[in-house]
Amino acid sequence: MIKKLSIGDACEFLRNIMSSKYLLVCIGTFLRGDDRACLEFCNLLKKYGIYDSIVECEFGLENCVYEIKERNSNNIAICDAAISDSIEPGYIVSLDLEDVNEDVVFVSTHSIPLSLSIELLRENISRGDIKLFGIVVENLDFGTELSPVVSKTINEIIECLAKS
Repeated sequence: MIKKLSIGDACEFLRNIMSSKYLLVCIGTFLRGDDRACLEFCNLLKKYGIYDSIVECEFGLENCVYEIKERNSNNIAICDAAISDSIEPGYIVSLDLEDVNEDVVFVSTHSIPLSLSIELLRENISRGDIKLFGIVVENLDFGTELSPVVSKTINEIIECLAKS
């Protein structure tokens, strides 16, 4: 089931991930506007000392399989940019793995579809829990700037997490 999360709910979701020692895998590219959202989010988590069990996967999850395997984590949380016709830009969504192709499309420049990359992780690396969440994007044009609505969401979540 796809869940649209408020800032407070997203903060609680992420606190649970961090307290349970999930490896946070952040997917995106710095060259396509809001597709950089999760990379920016994870950079801020590290910068402010909020969380550091992070793997940054620029250009797709499949490019980080070896690093994820080396981290030897049972539980993985994947953050990616998302497009939705029914959820406004700037919202955080969480979803079950079986819902990957439902109403929210994850948009990073994957050479391999995200669903297949997750299956690869499940079969070869992680027998534990895999969570998937995303930031609904507004702009995927070529460029290095986040849209104001996505930037605001990231900053609000970082502020919320920094308070805990």
